[in-house]
Amino acid sequence: MYSFIVPCYNEGQSVEDTCKEIVLALKGLKKKLDYEIIIIFDSGNIDTLNKIKIIKKKNKRIRFIKNKNNLGYGGSVKRGIFYSKNEYIMWIPGDNSHPASEILKLIKKAFDFDLVSTYYPNTKSRSLFRNLFTKSYTPILNFFFKLDIPYYNGITIAKASILKNISIYTNSHNFAVEIWVKLLLKHKFSYKIIPTKLRDRQKGATAFKLKNSIKVVFNVIRLIIYFWYHKILAKI
Repeated sequence: MYSFIVPCYNEGQSVEDTCKEIVLALKGLKKKLDYEIIIIFDSGNIDTLNKIKIIKKKNKRIRFIKNKNNLGYGGSVKRGIFYSKNEYIMWIPGDNSHPASEILKLIKKAFDFDLVSTYYPNTKSRSLFRNLFTKSYTPILNFFFKLDIPYYNGITIAKASILKNISIYTNSHNFAVEIWVKLLLKHKFSYKIIPTKLRDRQKGATAFKLKNSIKVVFNVIRLIIYFWYHKILAKI
């Protein structure tokens, strides 16, 4: 019933804990449901690769896909969506920053909405650069796309039938922006964004750096052009 996509770059130290939190969250449901965890190894270090192979042996529901080249966070999620087999799809980073209790909140809400995502009221654990970047570009996105989204890049669960029927071109961290824009502006699906707690990163290093933020900016510009282009076509 559920496919959990876990993109992994150099999170070998924490990806196993992430998988444990997912399994623990599912135990909080009254009914036992089928699931799979798809770990996408995005051409990181060899230690991470070896760790994933060990994890896979411990749980038969864990699948492992290795990218030949580094596709980025968004590219890895897209690949996971393509190979997923179940009715609902959730993507969650492999850094163990989301406790089982918070994952469970999304799972429970998934039955009532087409798309359920999160925002983080408390982001003290994140770098000053990342917080400033998010607070700057979120209002810009809302202005251009006429939306009211508090945060675009939270962990998200949605129906596979929806995600598998839209074209997603973005491979960087803000791939979710493209999903939001296309689903809400073109198709008007129902959604819910809930507050969630973010656990401090215990191991590994964040993949969100300056070069990624530059890619994000270029992708946002491309999406804005895409949006206004189709808006103009609709008036012709």
